[in-house]
Amino acid sequence: MIRLDGSYGEGGGQILRSALALSMVTRKPFIMENIRARRSKPGLAPVHQVFVEAAAKVCKASVSGNEQGSKTLKFEPGITVPGWYEFSLGSRGATALLLQTLLPALMTAAGPSVLRFVGGTHVPLAPSVDFLQHAFLPHLKKFGPKVDIELASPGYYPSGGGRVNIDIDPRRRLYMEPLDLSRRGRLMERQVRILIANLNQNTARRQKEAFLAETHWDPACVVIDDIEQNKGPGNMICVILRYEHVTEVITQYGQMGDPPERAARKAAVETEFYMESEAAVGEHLADQLLLPMALAGGGRMSTTSPSLHTRTNMHIISQFLDNVSFDVDPHGDKAWMIHVRKKLEE
Repeated sequence: MIRLDGSYGEGGGQILRSALALSMVTRKPFIMENIRARRSKPGLAPVHQVFVEAAAKVCKASVSGNEQGSKTLKFEPGITVPGWYEFSLGSRGATALLLQTLLPALMTAAGPSVLRFVGGTHVPLAPSVDFLQHAFLPHLKKFGPKVDIELASPGYYPSGGGRVNIDIDPRRRLYMEPLDLSRRGRLMERQVRILIANLNQNTARRQKEAFLAETHWDPACVVIDDIEQNKGPGNMICVILRYEHVTEVITQYGQMGDPPERAARKAAVETEFYMESEAAVGEHLADQLLLPMALAGGGRMSTTSPSLHTRTNMHIISQFLDNVSFDVDPHGDKAWMIHVRKKLEE
């Protein structure tokens, strides 16, 4: 039984999601204490209960402590059962975070799976569907699994209520050729998508002007999407940078009460920081690739300064995969190299 301290590192929900994912794929049980200890409302929130329930359903786990506000959880996984699953996360729960929890086990399961999620498809502090489609999944396919995501209907912050369809064609054994993402290569394309839903066109115009004032890009790079939805207003700025070897996706959301320019400037600053660095992989993509690289047995990637989130993820992975180690070293201008290594058997 692995014992985990939920207050370690960033002390949030990521520790729980990573532990559930790793427990499912390794079939190692765990007890976690001090869950979300560093948050203003510690313990399990309703959305985390959904993550635990979904994980337990997929791998026939025995669970205790999955109550709202609980600071201790015991999770004993069984065998992952591929198949058809549908889960609802409420209006704002991030569908990408639920996929992050279930995918490692289902992409190495005995057969294909179909997932149907209802919840937030584009919410702060979570990968967007655009990020998964353009940045993460192309690399995941290099390990063998094929994962397709269809955005059936969007669920933008703060209204949520979107629908996502996911088809998983697994590989029992991931390809063991180490993934090398040390260079991003030549810039092939750059695009900025500004989305507004049930908002005035003036919002998008002001954001376009603010982004271009910071970056001095060609205005033709900016595309404005005005979508219709009956779930409330939404606003997103999504920057897509396509290089030879990687695609980076940077997303910011307009917040209620904030001037529209604030989100656009934040997106521009983050974009410029990444482009001025020598990193191949952005901070968030590095975090997502750690687990599949560890399961596949190794690889390396250059990234911007690893966040506390990323370092916490390394710690949790090492608790379940004791044959894997991580090295993080400075690498050029504004970049670090993360090596994922499989330890030699003694």
